[in-house]
Amino acid sequence: MRKILILMSLFMYLNFNQSFKIPKRIILIGMPGVGKTTLGNEIRKFTNYPLFDTDKLLLNNKNVLTKDWIRFREKEGKLIKEIDETTFPYILSTGGGVVDSVENQKLLSKLAKSGVCIVNIVREVPDEVKKTRILPDSWENLYIKRNKLYRNITSCCYTNDKNPVYFVSWLLQKFSY
Repeated sequence: MRKILILMSLFMYLNFNQSFKIPKRIILIGMPGVGKTTLGNEIRKFTNYPLFDTDKLLLNNKNVLTKDWIRFREKEGKLIKEIDETTFPYILSTGGGVVDSVENQKLLSKLAKSGVCIVNIVREVPDEVKKTRILPDSWENLYIKRNKLYRNITSCCYTNDKNPVYFVSWLLQKFSY
C-alpha cells in the first residue's frame, strides 16, 4: 500500500509541476548484486517497456558455460546489439562483467552516444549476496577493475539505497524538463 501511495504522489507531483520524458532505451550496468534486475522490473511496471536480462537469457542457453567468461561476454555483446537493433523501447539489465570485454565497452559507448540511457547502479552489496555469485575473481578485485569502466560508459549513476520505487522517481526527475 505504501508503494502505491508513493507512486501516486509522485505521479501527481510530476503532472502538476513539470513535464517528464522517460528514455525509450535504458541499459542498467553495475556490479553483481546491486539490483539491476530489480530496478529494471520497477521501470517495466511503470512504463510497460519490455525488460531483458542478459544473464538470464544467456544462462538459459545451453551453449553458454558460465566458466567460459570470454565467450559469455562475446555472446552478451551480440545479444545487446540484437536487442538494440530489433526492439524499441526497451530496458536492458546486463551482467556485471559486461565491461570486461573491450568490444562491449565500445558497443556501450557507441549506444550512449546514440542516445541510449546507460545507468550505473551502485550500492553496498552484503557479503552474503557476494558469496552467492559465480565470478571469475573476488568481488572486491572485480570492483577495483570495473568501477572506472562503468563510470566511463554511463550517462548517469544511481545509488540503490532505497525502496526500488524511488528509482522510477529518480529517473523521472533526471529526465524532466
